[in-house]
Amino acid sequence: MRTLDQLTDLYSHVWIFCKNEELQIRFLEQAESEGFLTLTGESPTKLFHPHLYGLFDDMTMGYLAGMVWSLSRKTAFDMNVRIDYEKYITGKFNYFCKTDSDAINLYMITEAAYSIADPGQFEKSCNSFIEGQTFANYIAYIFRGLTEIFWHHKPEEALKRIKYNLIILKNDFENRIPVADIALDLGYSCG
Repeated sequence: MRTLDQLTDLYSHVWIFCKNEELQIRFLEQAESEGFLTLTGESPTKLFHPHLYGLFDDMTMGYLAGMVWSLSRKTAFDMNVRIDYEKYITGKFNYFCKTDSDAINLYMITEAAYSIADPGQFEKSCNSFIEGQTFANYIAYIFRGLTEIFWHHKPEEALKRIKYNLIILKNDFENRIPVADIALDLGYSCG
């Protein structure tokens, strides 16, 4: 079974969504069994059962206000990693929450990045500009190159680097620069 500390090993903090009370209780029990504590040092199962939580890599956790979750989604620079707990614990490959904003987010990137599943085939396809790809696919492939193929950066760092260089990447896309070239350049300074 996937653990919560596997998430905090990848990301400095994650936001967790639990869609019902059964999942909320299961999440709090799992957090407690893994040694997470609330920000005040209490056991997670002492918390009441909201549906949004924040987990931190220092093994602390707390409630997350729905307003914070919603408003932060409205910015293109939203760096919060949102996890659907049910998808995560059931072993789904893409366990990120969907977003209703136009922001580049991990859900969108993961969906597109793995449209070419085989790593070898993916790497070969990145050596030249892929005809007919969308800008979203281009960004997703750069992300995969940064996190898996050419470099092994943490997803949040790769996403941050992509967002910081978005205008340049749009220009690179229009000029048909291969994904491999971009991922190698971005990755060199990403780390």
